[in-house]
Amino acid sequence: MRNAGWIVQVAAIGIVVGLAEGGDCAAAASSGEPNRLPRTPTLDNAFRAEWLRFGISSGRLVPTGARGINVSTRSEGAQPRERLSIRIGLADSTIHYELNETDQELLLDISGRHRLMFRRTPKGQAGFTAIQYEQPAQGPVVLRVGTGATQKVYQAPSLWHLLIEHREVCRQYLLPLLQLVYRQGDLEKTAAEIENALLVLARQGRAPDKERWARWVTQ
Repeated sequence: MRNAGWIVQVAAIGIVVGLAEGGDCAAAASSGEPNRLPRTPTLDNAFRAEWLRFGISSGRLVPTGARGINVSTRSEGAQPRERLSIRIGLADSTIHYELNETDQELLLDISGRHRLMFRRTPKGQAGFTAIQYEQPAQGPVVLRVGTGATQKVYQAPSLWHLLIEHREVCRQYLLPLLQLVYRQGDLEKTAAEIENALLVLARQGRAPDKERWARWVTQ
């Protein structure tokens, strides 16, 4: 397994490539918005039982749990109401999770190894913003914040690019959501380490090695 320092170096090279080819920095999101994360007991139990585990591969969030898992469960009675189905095969995975609470809904849908959609939708008078993170099998990842005419859309080649190029938006909206499923480490801390590595590369005047990055991300 690659160590954290190697991951930071590899991700930094990839982000340098992305920035060199036209990346931009987003304006900071407004502060002070309520961001209460829901209780997720069914999801928590799945992680404790090691049915679920997530990692980062080539800048994408991927399920890394034990192969051969085939589980379907739902909560009964009081809110939050949850429904979870997991099928992790040798070649691909299908994971579907729904949470319904008085003030919000969550939906996580994964098919294949890299295709993922994670959405948080407010209900009633909830004082927070709708969020949707989309990760296709190929192509850029997308973060949608808000709905309708006021919706903001942020796009980047990978999750790491998104966290660096749109740092404040991700810190306010995306990272709290991803904390529900990525429990092996601190994404914000790793992104900060990548940013520091970028600054070192910039000070040293080192050009990104695209061929080396392409080889590493396939390992």
